[in-house]
Amino acid sequence: MSLEFNEAQHEYRLDGIPIPSVSSIIKDVIRYDEKWDDLKKRGIITEEQLAGYAQFGSAVHKACELYLKESLDEEELDPVLEPALNGFCKFLEDTKFKLIQSEEKMYSRDLWYAGTIDLYGEIKGKKTVIDIKTGNDYKWHPLQTGAYALLVDEDADRYCLYLDRNKSTYKLKKHGKHNDIAFW
Repeated sequence: MSLEFNEAQHEYRLDGIPIPSVSSIIKDVIRYDEKWDDLKKRGIITEEQLAGYAQFGSAVHKACELYLKESLDEEELDPVLEPALNGFCKFLEDTKFKLIQSEEKMYSRDLWYAGTIDLYGEIKGKKTVIDIKTGNDYKWHPLQTGAYALLVDEDADRYCLYLDRNKSTYKLKKHGKHNDIAFW
C-alpha cells in the first residue's frame, strides 16, 4: 500500500485512490468553517487573515518537527515563531515527552481515512497522541485526536498542545472521553 499526500491540495491518496482526511471528514460532519464564513460576512475577519493564521500554524508545525529532528537552524528561524517554539520546548522539558513518531502520515483501510499525527510518544510511560494547535480550543478537537489514536493506538492518551503565538507558554489539554472514538 502506498499513501501519498499532496500538500497544496491537502489530499491523501492510497494506491492512487483519493482517501478522505481526518480534517475533511470533521469539516463535513461538524461544519466548523461556518463560524469563519459568518465572521467573514460580517467583516470581522478577512481571507488574508485566515490564510495568515494557517501559514503561521504550518510554520510552527515545521519548526517543531525540525527541532525534534535536531535539524532546526535557530538563527534562521523567523522571530515571530520563537514564542510558540519556546512554548513547545517548555512542554518537552516539563513532561519529559519521549518521541516515537512526528508528523507521521497514516491511514485506516477499514475505516477509509488518512491523517498526519503531529506527535506520538510517551509521557510518564504512557503512549500518547498529541495534536499541536496554534489557535483556540474547539469542541471538535477531541474527535480529531480520537481519529488519530485509532490510526496508531486506540488506548493512547490523547491531548491537544496549544502553543501561544505571543508568549513562550503552552496549554496541554487531555481528551479523556472515548465517546469521540466511538463516534468516529
